[in-house]
Amino acid sequence: MALPIALVFTTSLAIVAWQRAGEWSNELQFWAVSYAHTPPSNGLPANELANVYTRVGLYEHAYALRKAALGHSSHDGGASLVLSSNLAFDATQLGRYEEARGYLERLCSPRSALECLTLARLDVRELHTAKARDLMTRWGRLAPVHAVSEVNALIREIEVALQAPALHAPDFETREGARFFLATRAGRRVEAIALADILLASQLPSEALRTAAFEYKVRFDQPNRLAASLARESSHAPVPAALVIAVALRQADASELLEFWPKLRVKLP
Repeated sequence: MALPIALVFTTSLAIVAWQRAGEWSNELQFWAVSYAHTPPSNGLPANELANVYTRVGLYEHAYALRKAALGHSSHDGGASLVLSSNLAFDATQLGRYEEARGYLERLCSPRSALECLTLARLDVRELHTAKARDLMTRWGRLAPVHAVSEVNALIREIEVALQAPALHAPDFETREGARFFLATRAGRRVEAIALADILLASQLPSEALRTAAFEYKVRFDQPNRLAASLARESSHAPVPAALVIAVALRQADASELLEFWPKLRVKLP
């Protein structure tokens, strides 16, 4: 009985991966053609192509595409504003907060209050909640109510988390677990992945904390790092089938984009 079940599972996974790869292929080809046939001064096709890379977690590639496009784009046009806004997102995901801040400070204005809220979120990521509150006081009245409420709630949550005694606890699991969950909630992706690696490399964390750390890596780490992470975690304990599937799907999503990348002739930073 075990063989047919495994065969069905493997076949189903292959079908899903093939279907998803087809979807990525269509979008990739569409924007790649548009990118190739559009003057460099119009950065919108490059931005949309970068979005394809962003959605599978290839932030370094998306960043490189947008950075190159911004260098050729007309700096007084809408494409430049879109590229700058999305470059701020890419830089944030890569932990380059000061660069992201530079883009957002130029974009923040009465006409772009949502960019000001994004700047406040960046302050929260850097754990500068007082600065975030100042920005919300200045710009919050110009932004949509639901967005303001969301950022204000996040500020309060992080302020409470920063006061948690667990962050300074003497035992490894309590301290590193608290630091990990603070990083995940504040949106500090690079730090959270590094802390997840520390937790998974240790034999001390509880199974619940190990699972949370590995799930975070499966969701947010670079797809080309997941095979090694899965192999290491599998040597510790059986990994739930749902996470094995998630790793396979993220790898399938990224494989064609990584294979296609050299054709774009854009250098990674």
